[in-house]
Amino acid sequence: MTDTENQQTKNIDTSNKINTDTISDQEQSAQVQNIEQITLSIPEQNQNHQVQVSPGMEIRVDFDLDQITIEQNAQDLLLHFNDGGTITLQNFTSLTEGNRPPFIMLEDGTVLTAEAILASLETEEVEPAAGEGNQSGGAGQYEDDPGSILEGINKLDGLDFAQPQGRETPEIQALSPNTESLAIDIDVIDVGATRDNTPTINGSSVPGATVIVEVGGVTMATTAGPDGRWSVTIPDGSPLPDGSYTITGTATDEDGNISTDIGRLEVDTIALAEITIDPDITPDDIINAAEEGTNIAITGTVGGDVSDGDIVTLTVNGNTYTGPVSSGRFNIDVPGSALTADTDNTIEASVTGTDQLGNTATATDTESYGFDTTLPTASITLDADITADDLIDAAEEGTDIAITGTVGGDVQDGDIVTLTINGGTYTGPVSGGTFSINVPGSELAADPDTTINASVTTTDDVGNSATASDSEGYSVDDAPVANADTITVDEDSSVSGDLSTNDTPSGDGGNVWSLNTGAGHGTAVVNPDGTYTYTPDPDYNGPDNFTYTITDADGDTSMATVTIGVNPVNDAATVSSASEVLSETNAPVSTSGTLTSTDVD
Repeated sequence: MTDTENQQTKNIDTSNKINTDTISDQEQSAQVQNIEQITLSIPEQNQNHQVQVSPGMEIRVDFDLDQITIEQNAQDLLLHFNDGGTITLQNFTSLTEGNRPPFIMLEDGTVLTAEAILASLETEEVEPAAGEGNQSGGAGQYEDDPGSILEGINKLDGLDFAQPQGRETPEIQALSPNTESLAIDIDVIDVGATRDNTPTINGSSVPGATVIVEVGGVTMATTAGPDGRWSVTIPDGSPLPDGSYTITGTATDEDGNISTDIGRLEVDTIALAEITIDPDITPDDIINAAEEGTNIAITGTVGGDVSDGDIVTLTVNGNTYTGPVSSGRFNIDVPGSALTADTDNTIEASVTGTDQLGNTATATDTESYGFDTTLPTASITLDADITADDLIDAAEEGTDIAITGTVGGDVQDGDIVTLTINGGTYTGPVSGGTFSINVPGSELAADPDTTINASVTTTDDVGNSATASDSEGYSVDDAPVANADTITVDEDSSVSGDLSTNDTPSGDGGNVWSLNTGAGHGTAVVNPDGTYTYTPDPDYNGPDNFTYTITDADGDTSMATVTIGVNPVNDAATVSSASEVLSETNAPVSTSGTLTSTDVD
């Protein structure tokens, strides 16, 4: 130890140490229940920490004492560190004479009583050595370097202060636990989780007890009220950072009895929010002309403290669109026209989440996209003649006819051409800018308007499409159709009618009916309009027939047979006789002869 006044070093033997290993478990329990406890750490460079020492305080240190020198200054004990930092234990020396003096607990459990520490600092006046001047210094101020006198593990196993000659080594006594039954108690109520970083801490003790509360390096003092309740609040100037804390509360009654309790505190002032827009707002992330005219679903995910029901807000082209979160996702319809009108082609999304403590956080995300609403071009042209003469004759009507043409613009190979004929559709692909699609001649001939309608649709890479159409008329060489007829007539009579009612005239027009072969047992007359008359030969009955032909304007013909049944009729008999000339002379005359009756039936 160095006397700062006389600059002399004195070695004091303080090997009479006390280790907590020598105190029974029961004694330790009593001791812990009735003393205030504080742990000292090395202050930062040139900082001075002030510690108000209370009766019976257990002062723990988490550093080697070879890092400090000890100085007594009036009622205080100063611990000086090599880097200039200082810890001042206020009123340490004044409490030494009380019934509950403070003590220091080293890292290995060694206990240094206040009496022993102060005894090691006491010194006798010593004459200065020859040639040495008197050194000025405050009376009663002494320094010692405990690191030089503590040996063993962490230099804390023993005290080896060398005393000056003629000085007895002071004895360091073990701290005697207070084995009396104590009436004091303290209860620290858990604060639990809170978003308040300057929370109020509540508890109870005996009325009038002095309560010291330490949490997160902040120490506060108060007095228990008449009902024993107490509370302290973390100062606004010392807010607690987010994290978990142990609250240490120590109560001391008027008799110096001490009780300690701990509580729990968790400060959480920060919520977490996350939002991500799905990368593609359309299958190819490019809005085409068709999509521009519809609503487009903007989707994405949320996370953190964002919950179902929280509202996502999208900003597009200066307008906002909102929707709720459901199962961690959102789906909000935005008009395609609003998206294509947005000058920066960017969707801004935001969402605010609230955690269980009420903290809020807002997350944002952006997503860009493209658009192409320019339509492609398309053209289609049917070839002018669907046959060599653009006329479907009877033979062609029974075959497939190839309908051909060309396409242009942005129409590509593989695009499909559709033909509509007689209510039916026929399709085929484009190849090399042309197409050829087979259609039954019978369907072409049956089409009432004899017109082919053709169309083709092409689509570009982003889904824009264009359709072109064309039509082409044609002619059908339509032959008439004469259908067989059956008629009956009585013998010796005639019958008339209209053959056209049972026939199909040619669509080409100019249909003319004519007799082809006459009747075998009568006379048949066929008029150009299809009317006819048949007269059987006299007294003929039985079967007969004749044929006729229909001829259209372009010479197509069709022939049919008229089958005739002549019904018999029972004709009246004819009576004939020979002629006689008689002469009479006033007398009766008689004559005789033969009558003849003839019946053609």
